[in-house]
Amino acid sequence: MNNRFQCGVFLSHSSKDKPGVCIPTSGDCRDGQPFPKRGRLAQNRSLSGLKKRIHENEDLVYCYVISTIKRDVHQFRQEGCAPNFQGGRISLCTCKHYMRTFMDTNSWRGKWIAGFSGKAVGGGCNALVCLMKVGHAFESHYDLWKSAAIPFRTKEMKQATHDRFGDLFEPKAKVLRDNERFDPQNYHPPTRCHCHKETWNNDIRYEGCKGRNPSLLVGNVKYSFLWDRPVLMTKLKIPRGQKKLTMQEFLSHLKNWTSK
Repeated sequence: MNNRFQCGVFLSHSSKDKPGVCIPTSGDCRDGQPFPKRGRLAQNRSLSGLKKRIHENEDLVYCYVISTIKRDVHQFRQEGCAPNFQGGRISLCTCKHYMRTFMDTNSWRGKWIAGFSGKAVGGGCNALVCLMKVGHAFESHYDLWKSAAIPFRTKEMKQATHDRFGDLFEPKAKVLRDNERFDPQNYHPPTRCHCHKETWNNDIRYEGCKGRNPSLLVGNVKYSFLWDRPVLMTKLKIPRGQKKLTMQEFLSHLKNWTSK
């Protein structure tokens, strides 16, 4: 099997400055990110179930289309690294760079992010894949890696050095000064079969609105929801970038999915 289609863990830690070797642990990488089989993120809530968990208020929801979501009959397949839903938490650290520069890092906390499939995947509608209320926001991969707010096991499971679909880059040094946090040379490169292997530098040093770097967003565990198949959908037009709604508007446009 060609290495670029193999996924797994870092084969050798003898030279972490070099990309890791993927060893197959779950078959072909085209299977995508594994969806959780247990826990909060494995519940596939209906519309009524979702409404019981959240309120129809004026909280802002940023809606976008996840271009890497595909579908195998009834199941979604996530072929990209963002959103990443490993380690029991949803994170957005390597995609929607420009959107993540709309606000400063502190302002992202409490905002909602909704990721939908494309219409082709959703049978002519956009099917909801994930919804999270931002619980933690970080200025850089260094800040996330060093934060005690995120369990180390979660960081390991999101680590790009180990996993083709990882969305977190580990710093080489224990301490990085401000500007050093956005220099890709100060991070261990991803595994050689990583889905961003050619563009990962941009995940660290990108600059967007007002010269800001993208905030790294991690969902509040209590208010993070994931669907591994079409359950909820919308016919609301979601532009190429993103669409901003209040939570009340967002919920009003959701419907229980029905097969065509």
